[in-house]
Amino acid sequence: MKKALVLTGGGVKGAFQVGALYHLLVDLGKEFDIITGISVGALNGSFLAQYNKEDLKQAIVDLWDLWLIIDNDRIRKSWKPFGFIHYLWEKSLYNSSPLENLIDEHLDLEKLKNSNIILNVGAQAVGSGVYRKFCGKDSTIKDAVKASAAFPVFLKAVEIEGDLYVDGGVKEVAPLRHAIGLGAEHITIINTGPLDSITVNPRDISFIEYPMRMIELQGDEIVKDDLREFIETNELLRSGKLIDSPKRIIEYDYIEPEKRLVKNPLEFNPKRIREMIQLGYDVAKKTMQK
Repeated sequence: MKKALVLTGGGVKGAFQVGALYHLLVDLGKEFDIITGISVGALNGSFLAQYNKEDLKQAIVDLWDLWLIIDNDRIRKSWKPFGFIHYLWEKSLYNSSPLENLIDEHLDLEKLKNSNIILNVGAQAVGSGVYRKFCGKDSTIKDAVKASAAFPVFLKAVEIEGDLYVDGGVKEVAPLRHAIGLGAEHITIINTGPLDSITVNPRDISFIEYPMRMIELQGDEIVKDDLREFIETNELLRSGKLIDSPKRIIEYDYIEPEKRLVKNPLEFNPKRIREMIQLGYDVAKKTMQK
């Protein structure tokens, strides 16, 4: 059976995925043939995909250790000397070179090329408007991961083959179609937020958090639509109502937090990261026991 792991986006909320994955890979010994990811899911997924599927226990231990040294300075920094005014010509509120350096340091093209895990990440082209899937074997995969993690407006777009690319979560938050298209027969989905939208007091949203909230709400709707279609299709296939359909039944596990994890997905607070890793572990354990 071909097994796939689907990792959604969410900035610092990717720490939740790390804890959940520790339970799946270390405690339960799961292996995955396919990994698809968007945004921080592309970061986590590409790191894991450097290892062969038989070595995913070690992969998640190493990824856990990497997250424990993450803070704001390793992800972004202010533009010098004029701060946000640089947006007028840099097209981003923050300088994301620390994140790009982190990816260069920890992502090995040769390991990705030789891995027996199929990796697929998505990014959104700014110029053409096309949503593009990148394979782990592509020579542009490092830039694709950087682009997929480039939170629009806040982090700098990445140029790939003449176009600028940003966070794939703008178009597709749960890359289920990637996994299904690659032949997955069982899919494990780790979402970084609850499917039921969390209502917040608009007065509690700062100016800098406002566009993040808009992107979060857009992402919630995309995830809901993808999962709703996925679940409904499975139910119709099981009931025999889609006899002539080329689609097939796909078993799945779904893991999500019960509450909204953070207000600002670009605030990489080490203490909160540790709390989310532990929460991810606890939620995954509880979910899989069911």
